[in-house]
Amino acid sequence: MAKNIKKVNNVSLIVFYDPKGKIMLQDRRGHSKVGEEWGFFGGHIEEGETPEQTLIREIQEELDIAISDYKYIGEANTLINNVAVNRHVYIAPIGEKEPEINLKEGHGCKFFTINSAKNLKMVPGDEKAVELVGESLEKLMPDLLEKSIEFVDKSFGKKSPHFERALYWVKILKPDADEALQIAAYCHDIDRSTWMNSKDRPAISKKLMLQDLEAIREHEEHGAEMMYDFLVANGADESLAEKVRHLISRHEEGDDDEQNVLKDADSISYFETNAERHIAELGTFTFHELKSKTDYMFNRITSPEAKKLAEPNYKSAIEKLEKAAK
Repeated sequence: MAKNIKKVNNVSLIVFYDPKGKIMLQDRRGHSKVGEEWGFFGGHIEEGETPEQTLIREIQEELDIAISDYKYIGEANTLINNVAVNRHVYIAPIGEKEPEINLKEGHGCKFFTINSAKNLKMVPGDEKAVELVGESLEKLMPDLLEKSIEFVDKSFGKKSPHFERALYWVKILKPDADEALQIAAYCHDIDRSTWMNSKDRPAISKKLMLQDLEAIREHEEHGAEMMYDFLVANGADESLAEKVRHLISRHEEGDDDEQNVLKDADSISYFETNAERHIAELGTFTFHELKSKTDYMFNRITSPEAKKLAEPNYKSAIEKLEKAAK
């Protein structure tokens, strides 16, 4: 293969990333060399230079800044049309807004998610560098599930065993559950955090306890929008944020396969963590209202496996409710 290489280009480049894991690229439209629209900062390694020396020189020339906080992450090498390009790739943290820089080339800068950057028109082969950066940022950035759990815990002011067990059961029912389904499992009831300590709590709780469809839909859809907004604000790809919104939007009723998995996990967890608490509300609610809620949480389960897992705690809840009503 080496005999077919006509030219070798050695370059150093740097990718700036914000706290959400988005990367900053240079708008090359009107200044492109091979038709690219977006590109990295950096340039060719001159004879006698190390990749690091090139990086420092190029950033000083292109951005008029002296860079110091950066990290080398590896090479992204390609061979296209018998031209080898050896890219020495660095990354550096930056604020959430485009910095005030004296840009010497291009029309400006813009932040992109890694997945969005993969679809941009760049110099052929630069997508390899995007992939390398994405792999490195995955290790550096807190994952979205972790961020979502922190968001929910902070919203409620504590950890909820119900959310923890819903996530646990989602992973039992669907061992290959992806990040979106796991986030939805822990965050499905985020809507409750907006009214749990408000004067509206008794009225809303009663409507949900009595399976009022309008209240259920409002609970589902508001929670879905809350998580969509949170994820987008924290750098999630549109596709992941949209999937979480879709899952939570019917987590009480179910519909497609994954919404049903979420609903079933919610029910199993309910019987483990919340059923007895509701039984203690006998007096606020009638026996028939509480039994209807208990039956509803069991009968809505779609999967035979999930129903089998929930059945012992369901029967126990009914027995305790009947005993408390005597």
